[in-house]
Amino acid sequence: METTRRTTTLPPRHKATVNANAVKTRCGGSNDGDNLMVSQDDDQETLQFLPSPPDCGISLNNRVVGGTQSTVGKWPWMVTYGFRDKQTRKEFVWMCGGSLVTQKHTITVAHCLLTPTHYIDVARIGAIFLNSTLDETNEQRKVNKTFVIHSEYLRNPRRRKHDIAIVTLMEPFSKQFKPICLPFQRDMKNNQFIRENAIVAGWGATSYDGFISEVLLDVKLPIVNNEKCREFYASKRVDIDSNHICAGGEAGKDS
Repeated sequence: METTRRTTTLPPRHKATVNANAVKTRCGGSNDGDNLMVSQDDDQETLQFLPSPPDCGISLNNRVVGGTQSTVGKWPWMVTYGFRDKQTRKEFVWMCGGSLVTQKHTITVAHCLLTPTHYIDVARIGAIFLNSTLDETNEQRKVNKTFVIHSEYLRNPRRRKHDIAIVTLMEPFSKQFKPICLPFQRDMKNNQFIRENAIVAGWGATSYDGFISEVLLDVKLPIVNNEKCREFYASKRVDIDSNHICAGGEAGKDS
């Protein structure tokens, strides 16, 4: 099932740029990742494109075993972020996962960027172990301190909707890392994927209110009808609408 977290206010060190039209983009073709173009109209032509297969969404390792440790290359778009303490500015705290969408842009959750004690400094890709540099294939890049947070999330973070943000890298990752494909086709937008399976990957908590995982994990979860999801979250005052996709319900598997 969809999980929720408490959010905080934006720390003064950061500048959040809001683009209310950033939810509509043109997808198709390939580019070098220097620009992430947005469109106010689905029919408006753009000069730069988000990548499409085979330039995105291709795992370098096709094995999928729910709830097990991932392997190098299995999810080549998986990113984690290094945060520094606002006061000491010393060692990184690695937390939160994201996805590469061009060689220079990543998508993550907005609430992760709004911590009052730390500021985002770098992004790392190709890592299996969260707090280790033993991964030979990983790369690290400085991030632009101006990030884009969905305007609706900033207006009302307590509703826990539109919890999404774009983080831009100062320099692109190398071509060995493949971005994920974004589903902008109309049939994908309207599909609730009932009775399909979703795969969740990340370094999240392995139990409710538990510690985060030190290794990249993945799990296969069945998509759940939104009506069932609404019933489950009714007592928790979480509003589930058509913009949500709920997954889970199997014992011992969640995200």
